[in-house]
Amino acid sequence: MRSVLRRWMIVGLAVALLAGACSDGGEQATDEGSRPAGAPAPLAPEVSTLLVSAPSTLVAPGASTLTAPGVPAPVVAEVSEPTVGEASAPAALGEAGPGPDTYLTINLSEGDESEGTGSLAEGEVEGEVLSDAEIRDVIDRLPPWDGADAGAADFHRPVDSLPPPRTGKTVDQPFPAGPDFAAPDIDPGPLEVLRVQPTGEVGIAPFVSITFNQPMVPLATISQLDDFDVPVEITPALPGRWQWIGTRTLRFEHDQELFDRLPMATSYVVEVPAGTESQAGGELAETFRFEFETPPPSLVRLIPADDYRHRNSLRLDPVFLAIFDQRVEPPAVLETITLSADGEEREIRLASAAEVEGDDLVGYRAGRTLEGTWVAFRPVVPLEPDSAIRITVGPHVPSAEGPNTNENATTEAARTYAPLQVESTNCPRETGWPCRPGSSLRTEFNNSLDTETLDAAGISVTPEIPDAEISVSGRYLYISGPTSASTVYKVIIPGTLGDVFGQRLGEPEAVEFHIKEAPPLIHLLGGSFITIDPLGETQAVPAIVRQWERLRVRLYAVDPSDYGSYTNFASRFRFDPDPLALDVPWPLTTEVFVNTGIDHGDPTEVRIHLSNVLNGGHGHVVMIVEGAGRPRGSEDVEDLSAAKERYAFGYPKITWVQDTDIGVDAITDNRDVAVWTTDLRSGDPLAGVEIQLGTRYSTLVSNDDGLARARLDAGSFSWVVAALGDDRALSPGSIRASPQDDRTIWYTTDDRGLYRPGETLHLKGWVRNLDVSGDGDLEFLPGATLITYTAYGPFRNELASGEVRTDDLGGFDLAL
Repeated sequence: MRSVLRRWMIVGLAVALLAGACSDGGEQATDEGSRPAGAPAPLAPEVSTLLVSAPSTLVAPGASTLTAPGVPAPVVAEVSEPTVGEASAPAALGEAGPGPDTYLTINLSEGDESEGTGSLAEGEVEGEVLSDAEIRDVIDRLPPWDGADAGAADFHRPVDSLPPPRTGKTVDQPFPAGPDFAAPDIDPGPLEVLRVQPTGEVGIAPFVSITFNQPMVPLATISQLDDFDVPVEITPALPGRWQWIGTRTLRFEHDQELFDRLPMATSYVVEVPAGTESQAGGELAETFRFEFETPPPSLVRLIPADDYRHRNSLRLDPVFLAIFDQRVEPPAVLETITLSADGEEREIRLASAAEVEGDDLVGYRAGRTLEGTWVAFRPVVPLEPDSAIRITVGPHVPSAEGPNTNENATTEAARTYAPLQVESTNCPRETGWPCRPGSSLRTEFNNSLDTETLDAAGISVTPEIPDAEISVSGRYLYISGPTSASTVYKVIIPGTLGDVFGQRLGEPEAVEFHIKEAPPLIHLLGGSFITIDPLGETQAVPAIVRQWERLRVRLYAVDPSDYGSYTNFASRFRFDPDPLALDVPWPLTTEVFVNTGIDHGDPTEVRIHLSNVLNGGHGHVVMIVEGAGRPRGSEDVEDLSAAKERYAFGYPKITWVQDTDIGVDAITDNRDVAVWTTDLRSGDPLAGVEIQLGTRYSTLVSNDDGLARARLDAGSFSWVVAALGDDRALSPGSIRASPQDDRTIWYTTDDRGLYRPGETLHLKGWVRNLDVSGDGDLEFLPGATLITYTAYGPFRNELASGEVRTDDLGGFDLAL
């Protein structure tokens, strides 16, 4: 393996010597960024071996400022330096904008062709592949290779920079002072306690702290201060650690292996004895004493008695879970809990681990509660069905952390499951909240239902709901389907339906659901622009109507040139509080009243015929539709003359309607637009169709494929008109011209990516022209194109500036 490697390294050296001998005047190129002329222009050029693999981020703004022959606009590129401690990945060719953690920037901009030095560019060298025999002849003429790396370029390693300046003044004194330096004589005054915490009744005590007015210990490390005596006593004694926080503050922390706070349910007394001295010689005149108290146990939850979903349907052998705000001893807590059923006290016991896990609700809650803070219990003898249950916890619930107890008791009420029965429905008449049409019918029971007992075929619904789906979930029975307005549904539930406790309903149960009237509705199928079906038997516009027995329809004569005024008027019409009071800008052709034939509250399709206006031919009209008279069920509204009452049942609708056989589609890339015309009846392309793009462009004519193309200039248009004989089709749609200019694309990489003050940045880069206006190719810039650069620091302070010219491959090399 070594012999093969040595052979190929010798071959590489020989090729390098031959290349040097063939260069003009024997000179070698000194630009690290140059590449052999004639080499292909890769999308991401190969980096020479002098570069390392920690490049900085390329920043190539979309707005260019580089000016060069054949290049449309100048380009500014920024090279950014990552923050300390982070590696920077190579930027992708064409990536724009600085990275999120970059600071050092380099701006590349337009240069002066008359100045600046460019990198040397070597001409293309023609050669031929050597045979194995010829390679051996070259190798045999070389002197023995000793393996030295004399020709290797050294890595740009950072030099040792100066340490950062330090603020303040250096004091030339040893620390600590030592025995030869006596402390100055001062009068510290009496020692006092400035502040303590906690005090009084507290919800939680994470630690105890005492702060003095004088230093109590010398300056030293925390571990060194552990050897000093603590002048404080706490009662009761606790496992934990006293620690000096600075020279004047002392803090006690409870043993973290137990819990990260002081025990609850405890009254504490803390004393600093009289005669305690500070480091300065101050003395505490009197004993300092303060007290605080943590709370006794408090019941947080009692499951399932406080869960509304289960409290009234308990099992006969329920497991209860009492959760407290601190650690407790279950046997001791059980002594303070009483359970009664219908006023008679019942014996209880602690639940076993298997019983806790066997109850889904209790097991789930226990698993999510802090260990040692809950007690699970149950009655010794099963309870009776439909019994009123009362559970009382306390008073004097003992704590596992301290001796204090609470004088208060907590009582929760619940009930064992009763015989299965219906409790309510979601659409009753008596509550005044009947359901809307389409609502599901929901029946609620007092107990959770057993899905295995559901017999959907045995449930009777009158009147029938088409394609109804019947299901149960928890305590609810659902019947889902298209329920009708103004309808009372009668549902008979069979007595075979059962609950999770093994009970059956017994007798069939009848429930009613009241569906109210739906609000009036007029909906034009097609919205604000409608094309009549060219294969339809009649010229009609379909509408979905509810409640209205009559419609008022007004038709206005328009042609495609009026579409701009239509869009403006329609926008005002939809948002005006009194749209019928607006002056319509087109002549009224026809006003008719349409009898809908609606005598119910369900949505109904109504066809509005336009044959009397279009006469079976092509054309365009604007149609305004409103309800006439009163909708069904609106007798309580007396006067509809005022605007507020006039629109109490819905606003009128406006739409543009056209009858045409021409289909028009337009697609654009913001520079060109292509229009395709087809026959709406057959889908075949239409040739010879005259196409008008808005009002700005000359008329186009479709070819045999139905296509017409146009170059877009500045501006936009909002519709296309296609005409073939007397048939004119309108196609709305906003198309805007947005010419694309060529851009320059930058790729840069540096030798290290992270620099200290005073170091040199070695930067290589390549630039290409992106032919956006043409075929989208990347193109070389002309050789020796001048680039002007400016480098900035993290605070936009200018670091360096200069000029450089590109080589034949569009590369450049900077040293800053």
